[in-house]
Amino acid sequence: MHDREVSLEERKSSSAMEFEKTKQEFGLEKSPIFVAATEKMKGMKHGPNHSEGDPLEHSQLYVAELNSYIAARTEDFSQEEARILRISGALHDIGKAETQKFDVVSDRQNEVVGASPEQIEEAQNVKFAILSGISGK
Repeated sequence: MHDREVSLEERKSSSAMEFEKTKQEFGLEKSPIFVAATEKMKGMKHGPNHSEGDPLEHSQLYVAELNSYIAARTEDFSQEEARILRISGALHDIGKAETQKFDVVSDRQNEVVGASPEQIEEAQNVKFAILSGISGK
């Protein structure tokens, strides 16, 4: 008997739920910076390398895949390492809306036509601010 293939839309739906769990685990839904950054990611073009959808959908799918990977390898990670991986997954594209540039003429993004060093630093500062807010430090 073969397992049926799960459609991208089904994966997106279950991934969104996984992402919500991760947000709750770290209190990210209480971070105005995180909420604003994820809102900006909705509906945004993500370039030719990400046909699955906008950066938020990509992040949701990434977190779900990462959670599956961690769950399948529980002996490989301490609880703290697993938590670090989960928060990293949730934040890995959080500054995308502020830094991504996509050149439709050359069909290239980021590394060729990408963000200025100042924009990249600002995206990093967004991540640090979110982490400071949820850690209380």
